[in-house]
Parts: sequence; C-alpha cells; structure tokens
Amino acid sequence: MLKTIFTEEKIEKIRGSLKEDNHFFEKRKLSLDSFYSYPLPSNKSEEWRYTDISFLDFSKFDNDIKNPEIKMDGFHDLLKEKGVIFTTIIEAISKHPEIIKEYLFSKKDNYEDKFLALHKAMWNGGVFIYVPKNVEVDTIFKVKYNVLESSSLFNHTLIILEQGASLTYSEEHTSEKGDYEAFRCDSVEVYAKENSKLNFNNFQNWNDNITNVSYWSARVSRDAQVNWRFSQLGGKFSRIKIDTHLDGEGSNSTNKGLVYANKNQKFDITTNPHHHVRNTISDVLVKGAFDGESNSVYRGLILIDEEGKETQSYLSNHSLMLSENAVSNTIPSLKIETDDVRASHGATLGKIDKDHLFYLKTRGIDQKSGERLLITAFLKETIDDMKDVELKEKIILEIEKKTEK
Repeated sequence: MLKTIFTEEKIEKIRGSLKEDNHFFEKRKLSLDSFYSYPLPSNKSEEWRYTDISFLDFSKFDNDIKNPEIKMDGFHDLLKEKGVIFTTIIEAISKHPEIIKEYLFSKKDNYEDKFLALHKAMWNGGVFIYVPKNVEVDTIFKVKYNVLESSSLFNHTLIILEQGASLTYSEEHTSEKGDYEAFRCDSVEVYAKENSKLNFNNFQNWNDNITNVSYWSARVSRDAQVNWRFSQLGGKFSRIKIDTHLDGEGSNSTNKGLVYANKNQKFDITTNPHHHVRNTISDVLVKGAFDGESNSVYRGLILIDEEGKETQSYLSNHSLMLSENAVSNTIPSLKIETDDVRASHGATLGKIDKDHLFYLKTRGIDQKSGERLLITAFLKETIDDMKDVELKEKIILEIEKKTEK
C-alpha cells in the first residue's frame, strides 16, 4: 500500500512544483529508498516501547502531498535591508539555493528512522529564516499553519543564525473541523552560531483528526543559546523528538514543554540534550495533565561525551493525573562518559491536591473552577518566561477551555 502512495512519481511532482535541480532530487530518491528499507517502528524497539502506532493507515489520507494554509507575520523593510530573510522554503530554493544546499539535512545526528526518511523524501513546504551576523530581530516572527483537508503534510523549518544574531520565532498549528484525517511529518533544523540566541515557540491545538510525527534538531555553537518552548493540546496522536547538540563551549539550552491530553489522545515526547564539549548547560522541564483515557510517554536522555567536563544538565518531568483511566509513562535517563559534571533527573506523578482544592472552596470558588485554576497553574510554569506574550495568553486560554470539556 505504501508504495502506491509515496512514490518516485510523487517526488517528480514535488520537484516540478518547487523547480528543484538534481541535487535535491537525488537526495529525495535516496531517502525514499531508505524509507522502504526501514521497518515501521514498533514497541519492540526501545524508542517506541510504550507507543503503539499500528492504527496508522496511510490509505486513509489523500494521495496528494499538500501544504496547509500558511500565514507569516513580523517581517519589515528595515530587517530586509539588514539582510534578514524570512520566507517560505519554496521561495528560498529559487532565490537562495546555495544556502539551502549548504544547510538542509546537513547535520550529522547519526539518527534516522522510517518517518524521518519519509520526510526527507517528501518535504514540500515550510519556512526559511536567515539572520546575518550581529543582527537582532526586533519583532517576533510568527507563522500559523492551518490544515484544511485530508492530506499528507511534510513541512520543513530551517533557521540559521549567524554569529551574534538573535531571534524569537513562534509557530501555531490548527486544523479545520470536518470528517477527514490528515498525517503530518515535519522537521525543524536550527543552526545557532557563536554567541547567537534563538527563542523557539511551538503551539499546536489541532482537532482530533491529525496524526503527527515531528523531528526537531539544533546545533548550538560557542556561547550560543537555543530555548525550546512547546505546548501540545490537540491531535489524535502527536510525537515530538527534540535533539539539542551543544557543540561549543559556553553553549546552553532550555527546553520547557507542556502536554494536556483527554479522551483517547496519545502523546509521545522525547528530549535529548547532547553535550559534546566542556562547559555547557541544559535544563529540561516537561509537564503533562492527563484526563479521560489518554495515553502518554515522555523520554528524556542527558548525553555527556568524554569531552564534556564541567557540564551542568538537569531534566525533570511531572504528570498530573486527572482520571483513573489515563496512563503516563516517564523514562528519564543519563549517559555520562566523563567526570567533573553535574547532571541529574527527576520525575513525579500525582493527582490534584485536595488541600489546595479545599482552600479554594473556602474562598468561594466552586470545585470545577478550582480544578481549572490548579491545572492551569500547574502547566503554566513551562511558559512563564515565553517571550511571545500574545501566544502565551492564547495557550493559557486554550488550557482553560480544555478543562471545561
């Protein structure tokens, strides 16, 4: 069945619409071959042990590879004069092909699976951002994706910050209601060069008609910083894998995320800070609230190479169980190949504190409103320092709405 949906003819069609040269086309064909050679992930492998995707049936999705509706905001003429680029990746291929060829899929993560290979073969849209040396983007670059119909979606985000550059980037993902299903397999590549800084915000609030598999990766150079913020509220199934490679001394990264699941929603989150050199810092905090018959898994692995002395790394995951039928699996771990480091992890799982709820009732707040306040306060910690205030307020509003369902 897969060979009738994801074919070389589809790649030819994408090539034509994007006006690609042979460089991209040959890479696509190699990735398609890899896609067919890799097995469909199953719970026999450690990375998918607690996640069952046997429900995934590509025949449900329209055979055409499509793009969601996309809106972009935050760019102005002064930034253009400074050499900043903020455009679709389709336009970047024609106007900035050498930059795209240099960076697209150039990272060496030593990781690939069936879905990532599929993305590399079929990517056909997304966003490209380039910020030149010592340029501080004084606005928030915003992108909103909206899925309209049954489709397979392969958006790619490529962000390059030159030395001393800084940027706050926010993306929002929604879908139209309707009796259809869509499959989304996206990838994010970040290159943060010496002394640069990126704040990356992601918020998805799809209807229950989206199946999503995402791969995000950052290469962080000397004294650079990448801050990931993600909020996962919607979708039928959503998996995010975030690999942050701290390549230069003094580099650091924070990763804060929230998940709020109900009904039969399934979420799978992985965060892997990888410390390649000495004197690097990472801090990971992921929180989740789980209601109905939802199912989730969080994996966090701190990796410190032999050269990674004087590393500081902390990872924590906290789950709030709102239903006896919800399931939350947490697998934090360490892989340390040197000494003189500070690395630790922790995880908690619990219910709404009855004493806290009783206190709110004594102040005239009914039980439902009290529960909503406590759930919101629990999750809100992960976005308190979000630089995009407008998006932060929207996330809080959507959390409150979800507690009412």
